[in-house]
Amino acid sequence: MAMSEKDKKIVTYLLPVLVLGALYWFGYQDENSWWNNYNKWEAEITEKDKKLHEAMEQEKNLETLKAEVEAMKSELDIAERLLPKENDVEGLLEKIPELVERAGIPRTAISRIGLGAQNSREEYKEWPISIDITELTFSQMVHLLNEFDNFERMLDLTNLPLVVKDANENILALNLVVNVYVFKETAPEAAPGTPAE
Repeated sequence: MAMSEKDKKIVTYLLPVLVLGALYWFGYQDENSWWNNYNKWEAEITEKDKKLHEAMEQEKNLETLKAEVEAMKSELDIAERLLPKENDVEGLLEKIPELVERAGIPRTAISRIGLGAQNSREEYKEWPISIDITELTFSQMVHLLNEFDNFERMLDLTNLPLVVKDANENILALNLVVNVYVFKETAPEAAPGTPAE
């Protein structure tokens, strides 16, 4: 099929317009055109989806961290009940004669209760308390050790030398050392930029 002169003129004028239109459509569009906006929207959606997944992972980690913090708080509560603070040691010294009496030993049998030099550890202090009891029986000693074992605070008997005063009467003298463990009381750390008191 042969093209007429009129058809040739139409194609000659129409073809460049179509080529320019296609070039404009696929490469030289305005930045705010829907085609360019589609690419921007796709990039934004991908970025927001990525951030959402990261936030969901952090939320899972947050729940794990919350559970760990709760477990640590309960362990700290138990430790605070078992370990006195430094200012509670004097009150503990006052409770020792009560323990001795509960074991059936008269207070007059206590010749000395003394607080030794403290040994400092990383997170706690260890204070030895020496107790001298002049007269007690074997059964009273067993009751006394049971009282120390069931005491509300954590105590550790480290030295238990016995002296038999009267073998016929079953009378002993006891010089024991009890270690008391005390939390190190540290001042809270100041926030950066705040003056220290």
